[in-house]
Order: sequence, then structure tokens, then C-alpha cells
Amino acid sequence: MIIQKSFKNSAKNLYVIPTPIGNLEDITLRAINILKNEVEVLLCEDTRKTGLLLSKLEISLPLKAYHEYNKEQMQNYIKKLFNEHQNIGLVSDAGMPGISDPGFELIDYCKQNEINVIVLPGASAFILGAVASNFPNNEFTYSGFLHGSNSEKYQQLEKILKRKIMTIIYESTHKIMRTLLSIKEIDENCEVMVGRELTKLNEEYVQGNICEVIDFYENSISKGEFIIAINPSNIDKDYDKTIEQLYHEFVLEGLEKKEIIKKIAKIKNKSKNEIYMLFTGDNDVR
Repeated sequence: MIIQKSFKNSAKNLYVIPTPIGNLEDITLRAINILKNEVEVLLCEDTRKTGLLLSKLEISLPLKAYHEYNKEQMQNYIKKLFNEHQNIGLVSDAGMPGISDPGFELIDYCKQNEINVIVLPGASAFILGAVASNFPNNEFTYSGFLHGSNSEKYQQLEKILKRKIMTIIYESTHKIMRTLLSIKEIDENCEVMVGRELTKLNEEYVQGNICEVIDFYENSISKGEFIIAINPSNIDKDYDKTIEQLYHEFVLEGLEKKEIIKKIAKIKNKSKNEIYMLFTGDNDVR
């Protein structure tokens, strides 16, 4: 069990400090004060980018790169700093450190070694997305960037769209259309909100049915960093139905057998051959 009394002990501190995701004014007064008066070494993803931020804030600090590719080599250096009772600051290039970046592992190390982890509140793109959409957000999930091959990303989106709660994901400029098209293929009745360049001069929100949003981006060349808030339709209700119920409903809709089998296979996350076998005993979908 770990109990931390953040301001009632003399333990060493790791300060987790959010930085602006776009607008410089989004940094808090407390973050500036910690950077000026408490932190002795600042760990960051990119020393050049963080150096520019500190220069604008008129703050001078020793900077050390800490990222996915050097985190293991940095372990001894970080241990040495804490052994010397130095307070360390941790920032990411933008937003809250420790989410989908190696800062998580540093935070875990500190927790296991009786080092205070002081997390400051601040800017976070997925929180903006959850609030800016009018999708139900009393419960939601965050999945960050989807990784892997196109088929692996498609499978991740299928799982997301089978949930009954809103989900936030991130996407890059050159992959945004592929992701939106995949969402449409899985659930053409879902709603999405796409946010671009949040807090920056070109901030933009586009919200509507997935088909409407795709039409917008097909006719509008947009660059920048994107978040997508996904509000699934009733695909979950279909998932709870039996295969027989689904089959008879699709028959009443006038669909051909091949199309019915394809739809049921997608809803139930099974192969078309499995569904075909249930109704025919054959093992080949024509």
C-alpha cells in the first residue's frame, strides 16, 4: 500500500507539469511558479521545443531529454538526482505528461521508491473533446492513438463502437480520412465530433453523423492534430440479440442471404463461414 502526504513530509518530489497544447496562456500560474522555484532539473521529450516554451516564460532550467528511446539509459541519472535530494520536473511536448508516453514509467518508479509524485492540473486535449461534444460524458473512455496495421486499427474501432459509451481517440492528418471511413463501415449511424488544432488560432470542431463529417472533410483539405469523439449508435442492442433474431429481422427488411450473413458476422464478431454453417450446415459462403 502507498500513502502519500504530498506537503507534509520531506520526501523528494517529482512534479508532473502539464504544458499548453496550443495557446501559451493555457499554462497555469502554479506551473510557472513550480518551474521557477521548485524544479532543479526538467525532463522533457524534446529539449528544443521545451526550451522555446521556457524562453517565452523567461525561465532558465537544466533540460534533459527523456523519451521512449532513451528511458532505460536515463534510469541511473534520474536515481542519482533523487539521491542528491533534487526535485525533478516532468513535461511532455504538449498537454499532460504520463498519458500514452514514457512518463508513466517514471511515475511508477517514483511511487515504488517513496518519492512524492505531485501532479499539477492543466491542459489535456481529450478532456476538451469530451466537454466540447454534446455526447453523454458521465462515463467515457480514452484510447489515444490507435496503433498497428490497418486491420488491427479496424478491430480496435469495432470494439470501441460496440461499447455503449463515448470514446475519444487521436488521429494524424494523413490518417484522418481512413479512420473516419472505417468508423462509417462499422457503424454508419454513429455520431462523431472531430476537433482540430485545439486552443490554436485555427481551432475547429465538426460534429454530426459520421457520413456528414466524412462529406465535410472530403471537400475540405485540413491539416493539424485531430481528436475524434465517437458516440456509437445502437449496434450494442443488435449485439445482444440472438443470431436467429437478427436473421429474421434482416429477412423482413428484404436483404439477400449473403448480405444478411455479412451483417450478422460483423455484429457478432464471427466469420461469415461460422454464420453460414449455423443455417446450412455447409462450410462455404457463396
